[in-house]
Amino acid sequence: MGTPAFAVPSLKALHAAKHEVAFVVTNPDRPQGRSREPVAPPVKEAARELGLEVYQPEKVKGDARLEVLKSAGVDLAVVVAFGQILPKAIRESPGLGYMINLHASLLPRHRGAAPVAGALLAGDTKSGVSVQKIEKELDAGPLLASRELAIDPQDTRGSLETKLATLGAGLLVECVAKIERGEAVFVPQDASKATHQGKIETPQAAIDWKKTPEEIERLVRAMVPDPIAWFDSRWGKLQVLKAKIALRPPRAVQFLLPGQAADTVGEDLIVATGDDGFLALSTVRLAGKSEMSGAAFARGRRISPGDALA
Repeated sequence: MGTPAFAVPSLKALHAAKHEVAFVVTNPDRPQGRSREPVAPPVKEAARELGLEVYQPEKVKGDARLEVLKSAGVDLAVVVAFGQILPKAIRESPGLGYMINLHASLLPRHRGAAPVAGALLAGDTKSGVSVQKIEKELDAGPLLASRELAIDPQDTRGSLETKLATLGAGLLVECVAKIERGEAVFVPQDASKATHQGKIETPQAAIDWKKTPEEIERLVRAMVPDPIAWFDSRWGKLQVLKAKIALRPPRAVQFLLPGQAADTVGEDLIVATGDDGFLALSTVRLAGKSEMSGAAFARGRRISPGDALA
């Protein structure tokens, strides 16, 4: 059971390990883009390539097929970023009486819908993947195994998710093998160490220039590839796709408020932030326009040191 690209390596790894995948459950095709044409979830496309049956219920709650998995010969259900809450009747319907879930964090840290973004926003130096038994409380079930991964200072949410998807697929195959051999031991999580990162929408990606350059730089990386960090500039909604912490440029005027331009250095536009800091905007994009360097944006709008961007 899975939906986005993050779940595809797990499906392929389980299939390659010669497990009999009875069928794949994913969310329905959804309209995307300007055409609003329905687009199949990545897991559906992967399942079709593997010749597997795909089932796409609009809502799983009360779904008759998913409530009788044991009678259909299904021993275990494996969930990876499925995107719907699973009620008890479904969680307990496989032959083993439970389901397992692959989560993109070192549980109990960063439970919730956006664990990878949560790790980047928090400034964590490491992340990882965890396999747990699914229970009523979200991502709170007992752990079967975890695997750690160092976070590169340049990682975006997209690049880190790709690494974790591969790492998680390998761990998941190992865990299913343990279950198959009757060697699985589930250990309760320490709830006192739990943190939570819910789904991030566009408003949460807004840049507050009063924050430190470190906080804003982490926000920028955590919002790539979507929804992209942004702020309301004098020229419209400006998205920031790449940024880095900077030093005060030599030509900067003496007193600068957060959100004021300091100068351009190379292809970067340097902006004052809170805590007397500076952030270099390397790649920006006005909504609906093409990407460009921060310096090119500044040249095109004749931005001078001391000018307010917002």
